[in-house]
Amino acid sequence: MQTGLDETRQTQSIPTRVRVYLRVFAELPADALRLLFGTVCIWIGIGVFGVLFNLYLIAIGQSVAFLGVLAAVSTAGQAGASPLMGWILRRYSTRHVMAAGASIMAVTMAISALLTNGGALLVLTLLSGTAVSIATIPAYPLMMEQVTEQQRPHLFSAFMAASNLGSMIGSLLSGLVPTLVNLLPGLHGRVIVGERAGLLVGGVLSALGIWLFWNMRGDRAAEGAGDRPISPDAGYNTDEDVLRRDVLAMLGATGLIAVALGSIYPFFNVYLAARQHASTATIGSVYAFSGVVCTVAAFAVPLVAKAGTLRAFTTTRLLTAPMFLILALHPGIALAVVAYLGRNILGTLTGTMENSFSMEVMPPRLRATVASWRTFAFNVGWTGGSVVAGEAIARYGYERVFLSSGLLTAAGVATWYLRFGRGKAK
Repeated sequence: MQTGLDETRQTQSIPTRVRVYLRVFAELPADALRLLFGTVCIWIGIGVFGVLFNLYLIAIGQSVAFLGVLAAVSTAGQAGASPLMGWILRRYSTRHVMAAGASIMAVTMAISALLTNGGALLVLTLLSGTAVSIATIPAYPLMMEQVTEQQRPHLFSAFMAASNLGSMIGSLLSGLVPTLVNLLPGLHGRVIVGERAGLLVGGVLSALGIWLFWNMRGDRAAEGAGDRPISPDAGYNTDEDVLRRDVLAMLGATGLIAVALGSIYPFFNVYLAARQHASTATIGSVYAFSGVVCTVAAFAVPLVAKAGTLRAFTTTRLLTAPMFLILALHPGIALAVVAYLGRNILGTLTGTMENSFSMEVMPPRLRATVASWRTFAFNVGWTGGSVVAGEAIARYGYERVFLSSGLLTAAGVATWYLRFGRGKAK
């Protein structure tokens, strides 16, 4: 019967396949749509603050060193909350937890836009970072309960696209709102007022996510729909030692890849300016275009994942390693930008499939815990990579960092495949 279905799919015309593909998105349940729109809202706030908050801090007289401290505090808040999320989600409903995280995020963002005291800003930044973990981590186990196996790749890809879309809208608003405020009579040249207005708009829009998350009904797609792994004839392993090694392998692979990304992304704009002599306008355009293409690319995940989630994401992730090696050769700016965009597109695809796979192979009771600890491993890896790479770039230049990032990416991919490639999921 399955063979007949496969043959039918193979004989379908391209327009028919496109209609089937789009219909799956159209049939996503109401709670899944609330999750997606709520995700757009909170990422609008994150996008606005990612651009404007540092500019606001400089405008009120804070030093660049203080900006670095706040960045570290924010990451510490995210990392510190991550291991607790599994415990929290076993005791409280997912929708209430996500609504609480969105509430804390909106309030701390809004208050941060009004204060100038360094100590208060440190506390608010710590709380805001913590709120990001509270609002986002529960989404991964929640999506497993929302939809059927056929819909999972579509929902995970739409979730990634929603995050990218929200961040992109936030970035656009961060330039638009201060500009419009400065056009008002009596406010021309009042930089602080414009940036405060932008930050407050970001906080207000992120608050819309509270209502969307709170109004989820908590329905499941079908009885046991969230309790099946991707392979219909595969069961979950009940051996606790095996499960523990599986989780440790996930954390190790996630950490290695996070170190690779943390070694590059915080410094890529500086690399473009210092080594490729790109202007601020050029760098901003590259980043904005990257957001657009990655949002579109996220919707291709269901098509790529047809080869099998593990095989698809490990192969695609491995293709990102040469992108770092190209950058190590310091090509012209055109090729450097192409390599950057290529890595981001492939990263969007693989990140979505990686998150999906990590949920599919875990028993339902462990999904929240695994999502929490993987977020912790990523934050720690990113922070560690950033610290080490900053020192390495200052001493040795970019070449060794780019090469190391490519090797770490390959090592992370190898860890995923060696642990799960033999009989776990195909």
